[in-house]
Amino acid sequence: MVASGKSARECTSVFSAVVVPTHLAKTDQNAENHLMFDRLKKLFYLDRGYFFMTEDFYGPDPEFPENSHQSFEELDSAHFIMQPIFQVKGRRERYQKWQEEGHRCFGFVNETGEVASYLWLACPESSATFVPFSQKLQMIIKPGEAYLFDCRTAPAFQKQGFYKNGLCEAIKICARRGARVVYIQCKRDNLASRKGILSAGFHDAFSYCFIHVGSWHWIRYSIRKRIHFIGGEVYDVIGMAMCDKNHSTIPLL
Repeated sequence: MVASGKSARECTSVFSAVVVPTHLAKTDQNAENHLMFDRLKKLFYLDRGYFFMTEDFYGPDPEFPENSHQSFEELDSAHFIMQPIFQVKGRRERYQKWQEEGHRCFGFVNETGEVASYLWLACPESSATFVPFSQKLQMIIKPGEAYLFDCRTAPAFQKQGFYKNGLCEAIKICARRGARVVYIQCKRDNLASRKGILSAGFHDAFSYCFIHVGSWHWIRYSIRKRIHFIGGEVYDVIGMAMCDKNHSTIPLL
């Protein structure tokens, strides 16, 4: 039966125009699910991982094949612009900002100038340094402490020892700059990173569980067995001293 005085052909044409094909409907639903997930991540975020430390500055020396011709050197903004490993969206700008804040980037460079791997190093000499941690929050690294972070290896150079060897070299740099202890952190499910960290001479310090809900943050340390409420934007996972967004110290709860 045809309604509104339209022919069957006209009705079929109108119906076809408004019905979404099944595969497109699924695509739209997937996109909507991803959008909802991204919104939930901004409201709720859970991060679990481990901190490692070392006070041994005479660990293993880097080991490479004789024909690898790799040198460990400090990288600058020219590397960020030219090297493919830095071309991921937003990475170059973020790294230039870190350099301006006083952090230093080191990496293995071969004879053609290609960067195989790199890491970031914070080793304050006179005053506390703030370094990125999670969800735009920061940690405080004090004089005498050093922190290694954002370690990456180009896909073509993975599983060749660059991660471990880079950590070994960075530990020695920290020692020359007066560090008494060096820290590094990784996610709980990153088993390859944990293996490389331990092989470079680090040992377990403590585990943590970071919870972000809206504008509020909690963190639980395995060494304290309780949850600390953190209302600011800066805190110190390592030294246990917390700071608010103005870098004013907050007493532990």
